[in-house]
Amino acid sequence: MLSKIKIVFITLVTISLNSCGYTPIYKMENKEALLEFYAISISEASNAIGKEIRESLLKKIRIDRSIPIKYTLDIKANSISEGIVTNINTRISRYEVEVTAKYSLYKVYKSKKRKMLLSSTISRRASYRVLPNNITATIASEDSATSKSVQSIVNDIYDQLLLTIIAKNG
Repeated sequence: MLSKIKIVFITLVTISLNSCGYTPIYKMENKEALLEFYAISISEASNAIGKEIRESLLKKIRIDRSIPIKYTLDIKANSISEGIVTNINTRISRYEVEVTAKYSLYKVYKSKKRKMLLSSTISRRASYRVLPNNITATIASEDSATSKSVQSIVNDIYDQLLLTIIAKNG
């Protein structure tokens, strides 16, 4: 009797999950929308942080040059560091780097007009330790913290772009 209840329960759960309407993004039905996703042009950045975000996005998106450009992504980024921990002799022993990226996605029409589809600002923070007697290690620590923040921002922008373009075309 207990095994019949288990079988009925498993069957009902399977049927309900299959009929919930979930469709994977990378399913063949979304192929046209995915082709749209590879038709993005990312504008040149004006500073090192912006260039790092742009280069990481270019690697992640794998833009297809054979597809005409349908979208333009503009990114403005900056970073600031500030002391967050001081030791007994009032020397700063830990800094926090904050990377902020403001980005806008535009639909590009044949007439060269642009229509904004998405605009957002993302900010990520990471801390790093200051080693007073080892400048090289401090710089490496700062670079690592900045890279972690940039990668987090890149992942968030990528996900938002993918969802926006799929929703507009899917």
